Amino acid sequence: MLPRLRPILVLLAACLMLPLPSIAQDIVSSQLRQGFGRNKVRYKEFDWHFVESEHLLLHYEPEFEDLADRAVGYLEDAYGHISTIMRHELSTKPPIVIFKSHYEFQQNNIIQAFLPPGVAGFAEPLRYRMVIPFNGDLDDFNNVLTHELMHIFQYDVVNRGPVRRISNPIASPPTWIMEGMAEYSTQEMNTVDEMVLRDAVLTDGLIPLEVMDASWH
Repeated sequence: MLPRLRPILVLLAACLMLPLPSIAQDIVSSQLRQGFGRNKVRYKEFDWHFVESEHLLLHYEPEFEDLADRAVGYLEDAYGHISTIMRHELSTKPPIVIFKSHYEFQQNNIIQAFLPPGVAGFAEPLRYRMVIPFNGDLDDFNNVLTHELMHIFQYDVVNRGPVRRISNPIASPPTWIMEGMAEYSTQEMNTVDEMVLRDAVLTDGLIPLEVMDASWH
């Protein structure tokens, strides 16, 4: 694939798979819609430990320490990669929470909305928190950490710091930009990405940018 085409194809592939990632993009609105008296059931009392590295603060459970060490390595590598792309350094160390399964991830109290199995993690724009479950695949885990860290960089560039999103008139850029950049920051497209993109091209299913922009304005 020609190097110049990859960013465009990644953006298009990301746009075609927006329903699940977009669930967690606006966490504040989701929490407001949740309403009173509809709290999630939590079955476990979590024993959180944390490790602080040069650019982040990672929260984990003690029996998951080996994966936490690996996650810090992934995240620091991703930080250097994304910082170069964005030409930006984060204004604060984002708090990152990793869960050892999607079942436990669903019990998080950072977002009150129910998270279906297809949600692989989320980045919260108000306080820059990232929450990621481990699905058993280290490559996927690395990609999701990188994807969500790119969202933190995006929030920081747009909002110029945590909490300032509340008063920012451009706090919600188009989803295709947010998700396209996040996918571009990860590794090369996998077979699922290629399948979705090829199917869209062959069936005239590509969504014109004008349509996606119109839905944002």
